[in-house]
Amino acid sequence: MDSSPAAPARHAPPAKNLVETAHAAGSFTTLVSGLRATGIAEILGGRGPFTMFAPTDEAFHKLQPGALAALLRDTARLRAVLNYHIVQG
Repeated sequence: MDSSPAAPARHAPPAKNLVETAHAAGSFTTLVSGLRATGIAEILGGRGPFTMFAPTDEAFHKLQPGALAALLRDTARLRAVLNYHIVQG
């Protein structure tokens, strides 16, 4: 009979969803802002799985001058653009 004390149970930290992961990475602030502004963040926080081809802040800043500001003001267009970057599964 083994009399050694049982090892303490180890619990894995809760998994982050895509938005939390992107936010924590630090190089997707524009993307995360867009996901939140369009309501997509709530969808990605739900049942998945989801795959996102996530453009970095650097990629957003390569857009033509004024294009990013215009896109961020037009949430319907922004939502359409972001949806091209997401697939279920």
